[in-house]
Amino acid sequence: MDLLIYDQSTAAPIHTAGENLIVPAEALYSVVEVKSVLSQAELDICLGAAQKIRSLRPFKKQFIASPTEGQVEKDHYLCPYYIFSYT
Repeated sequence: MDLLIYDQSTAAPIHTAGENLIVPAEALYSVVEVKSVLSQAELDICLGAAQKIRSLRPFKKQFIASPTEGQVEKDHYLCPYYIFSYT
């Protein structure tokens, strides 16, 4: 994971070490992977990382996929996972 977008005002990082940090799942808004070359192998790695994020349980609930219509159901949380690639 290259970039985490999280709410530091409501849930500060649990641990920091250099550029690495641990934040509670409840604070996550989004995750971004940045790739200079996007290969099938890199996509597979990103998919595995996205599945790990999706398996987190904020407030003992679950992250859900982005809705295509309407509002997010109560007690469900979003954490979109984006892959940005450039050449």
